[in-house]
Amino acid sequence: MQKRLFGLLASGAILVAACGGAQQSAAPSATTGSSAQPSASTSAAPTAEQTLTMVMDGDVSGGLSNAADNVPTAEAIQFLYDAIYRYDNTLTPQPDLSESLADVSDDGKVWTIKLKPGLKFHDGSDLTSADVVQTYQIAASPNCRYNPSICLTGFTTAIEAVDDLTVKFTLKDPLATFATVYLPAIVIESKAAIDASYQKYLEGTKQLTAEAVKTVIDAVDAETKTPTGPAGTDGKATVNWDALIPQLEQIVTSAGQKAPDKTSATFQNEDGSLNAELYGTALATQVKAINETFVGDQIDALAAAYPYLDFQNNPVGTGPFKFVSYKSGESLEYAANPDYHFGAPQISKLFIPIIKDDLAGGQALVAGQVDWKYSLEGATYNQIKDDANLKFVEYPDFGFFGLYFNMHKDANGLFADNNLRQAVAYCFDKVETVKAATEARACRCTPTSRLLRGPTRRRV
Repeated sequence: MQKRLFGLLASGAILVAACGGAQQSAAPSATTGSSAQPSASTSAAPTAEQTLTMVMDGDVSGGLSNAADNVPTAEAIQFLYDAIYRYDNTLTPQPDLSESLADVSDDGKVWTIKLKPGLKFHDGSDLTSADVVQTYQIAASPNCRYNPSICLTGFTTAIEAVDDLTVKFTLKDPLATFATVYLPAIVIESKAAIDASYQKYLEGTKQLTAEAVKTVIDAVDAETKTPTGPAGTDGKATVNWDALIPQLEQIVTSAGQKAPDKTSATFQNEDGSLNAELYGTALATQVKAINETFVGDQIDALAAAYPYLDFQNNPVGTGPFKFVSYKSGESLEYAANPDYHFGAPQISKLFIPIIKDDLAGGQALVAGQVDWKYSLEGATYNQIKDDANLKFVEYPDFGFFGLYFNMHKDANGLFADNNLRQAVAYCFDKVETVKAATEARACRCTPTSRLLRGPTRRRV
């Protein structure tokens, strides 16, 4: 929950902070190394007087959409979209796209929401109940591929439009978190843009037959159920991904889609070699999404295809900024939305360089190369905390961190023994561990700090 909500919570503060105008600054390099001295970027920030430059400490993951699955991407999309609710500075839900808070039935199961009139997407089209309904139907699908923390699978019985500006949600059971988590966290996307992107997807799948796709899926299911590959460390046969991967890749490419990037760190072993299981599993998921276009109903097929739509890198929202461009591993650029329903931002552009190394990002702040760094590690903070040009602000956050026992079967059931779990819990020095992990900056109330240079922030 923390990752998704963390990004959404910040959206109001940036607009307030930006009202005074941001000074022009050069963007730092989009480095992934550990060099302490940031260098001038080859992908320079826009030179407009009212440009805000915000560091993003990781590349886009999942998509610039409800599928965002890491904190940096959640930080980035907060400016592109709105949800039905938003949070105030006490984390209390307030109306955003809605005129007021929901009208909830006495049994807590039926929530009726009236949208504000005149809401516009970035492409100039009207936001209506149809956009809300489809966004939430995807969330409620068993094939939901949003960030898992905002999937509604199993929680609803109906999501319907009463009229163009009214939506009715019927829940299976009363659900308090519908107000505190889902309505503020699920951002509303353009049905027209999603549908157009999905039609392109379908054009590719038409190059295949249902039989061809099913044959490969059956092969994967049979192999994973009864592995025939070489024995693993436990002496048991492993899944023969070497035989399956070419078949899966052929289906994906025949559908006009891109296979997952083999060179991504996501699919690499520690020695840099390809992790066939991770890569093969990702391919199999993609092929199963293609199969849904043959066997699933419309919403379930759309939900399965959602992360593979070109909408992911060409988003259309209602937020304070419009998407302009994305350079993988380098930067994002947004332009102000003059029709934003809370008023046009007083800065014209938002430039987001990707600087994965925390220290390099912090020093870019000190050097004045960037205006805002959303999060800092304790070691970086300790190096720059005394800079007179940096301002610190604290705010409440949903986040929590913990130590958990691995109960998975691959852990050989080590912690299945309750006595062992109790012994570790008793002997583990929790206080000293927290001090070491947070550079002694943690507290029982778990506040989250933001570091600002002008409108900039940090999180501990």
